[in-house]
Amino acid sequence: MLQRLSIRNFALIDAVDLELGSGLLVVTGETGAGKSIVFDAISLLLGGRASTEVIRRDADEASVLGVFGLGASASALVLARLEEAGVPVDDGQLIVRRVVSRSGRNRSYMNDVVVTAGLLSEVVGSLVDILGQHQHLALTRPDEQRGLLDRRAAHGALLESMDVAWRVLREVAARRRELESARAGRLERLEFLRFQRDELRGLSLRAGEFVELESSLGRVRNAERLRQAVGEAVSLLLESDGAAVERLAEATAQVTRAQSWDPSLEPLRVRLEELEALTADVAQELRGALVDVPDDLDLDALEGRHELLRSTFRRYGVDESGLLDRLAEIEEEIDRLEHYAERLEGLDEEEQRARAAAEEAADRLDASRRQAGDELFAAAAVRLAGLGMPGAQLALAPAGGRGRALSRHGWEDIELLFSANTGEEPRPLGKVASGGELSRLMLALKTCVIERDPVPTYLFDEVDTGIGGQAAVAVAGMLRELGERRQVFCITHLPQIASRAHEQYFVSKQVESGRTTSVIRRLSADERALEVARMLGGEQAGAATLAHARELLGGAVTDGAVTDGTAAGGGAAAGA
Repeated sequence: MLQRLSIRNFALIDAVDLELGSGLLVVTGETGAGKSIVFDAISLLLGGRASTEVIRRDADEASVLGVFGLGASASALVLARLEEAGVPVDDGQLIVRRVVSRSGRNRSYMNDVVVTAGLLSEVVGSLVDILGQHQHLALTRPDEQRGLLDRRAAHGALLESMDVAWRVLREVAARRRELESARAGRLERLEFLRFQRDELRGLSLRAGEFVELESSLGRVRNAERLRQAVGEAVSLLLESDGAAVERLAEATAQVTRAQSWDPSLEPLRVRLEELEALTADVAQELRGALVDVPDDLDLDALEGRHELLRSTFRRYGVDESGLLDRLAEIEEEIDRLEHYAERLEGLDEEEQRARAAAEEAADRLDASRRQAGDELFAAAAVRLAGLGMPGAQLALAPAGGRGRALSRHGWEDIELLFSANTGEEPRPLGKVASGGELSRLMLALKTCVIERDPVPTYLFDEVDTGIGGQAAVAVAGMLRELGERRQVFCITHLPQIASRAHEQYFVSKQVESGRTTSVIRRLSADERALEVARMLGGEQAGAATLAHARELLGGAVTDGAVTDGTAAGGGAAAGA
């Protein structure tokens, strides 16, 4: 949840630091005091658009910092994305900071690691669900409706099966399209490949031949010099006067003689004998090499073969091993093209099987969603009745036929139907529901799926717009119920909602040195009574209104804490 919020030089806010608890947290204050600024600041933390217009006059930059407690219940996906981005989360906290600069160098940080606004939106968006005056319109989108049904159904295994079946279908379809795309130029391609195959087969190239060919060419081209050099080496080692073997024999004899006077020379004598034998062996092998010097190889033939291979390597852009690999690839492609019809028929059958499997997975998912929808809509109808919509009806559009659009999410024709009044046929939600109806509907649905919703913090921005009386009491009760299970941050004008909060924050304006500043602070129990009284009766609220405020708050303020009927707005502002 969001544990701390710090705002600097943001719109009318100079500096605000809020320690936030769990439960239902409400923000109240006069219209225009700056309540929406808090909403905008948190939206910035969620990756919202950063504009220099939010920077307070005379400041170079604005910043918003939020400290989120992840805890043991943190989403594995969130932790994985943080690890992938190199963001450490050692103490179970995620410190998110967004800086907007007049220079245009806007920056985003998570635990002091610079991140993109996209990653910020992805990670923080999974920690905070914004439900504002315009965000409720998301409920009209098919993907949002589908998500509600999936959270209610909690059918993760079916979603995974659908995803696997869809990926298999996509892969098979891609292979079939690739094969079909070769249809037009298949004969021309075959002719070209057969030409290349015949050319490469005609080379009769074998692995290692080119290296052997270059070695043979070197020996043939230098045969005379090779004979001369090897012959001279044999002579120096074995045949000439004072040859190396002869000198080594004489040295061995002298050391043998000296050994009779100094036995410690024995190892050296042995090594000299070994050296003499080794030298003689080398000389004999060199003499044999003279026999191997070629004198009957066809130099022209060798050079012709060498140039043919080199020119072929250049044309194909490969070396010897690459050319052999290319021949294998050509023969494989020729085989595919020659058996085009059989392969296409096989892929058609494979795609049909994959589509049937994907449609079966989509059918199972659709059945589960519709069952979850029946349960969700029945529960939501009860809550909507308490919100002043006793005749509200929710339903899913009837399933289409086999021509339905398929995706990785299953059938794409999920559509939520709605009717606000008894006797009216439910119609597509986006076409018939008003803004106020969508707000209340969203609140009812969120309450019904909260047990399976992984988002730990909800932010409601004036979800109470357009309601009052008993409906306002019902909205307050639902927000309180959400607050018992999640952190719920709510901006409101209604005393019924403010009185049900676990914590209340007051926003006011003050003028110092000719500058207007919005101030936000947590209210004490006494201040809450004054503020709720102001919300009930205005600035001139009297003792009766204050008593009513105390009643709404459940007697949280002691009798002696309030000495007059001063408007709560004034008291809170004075302390700001």
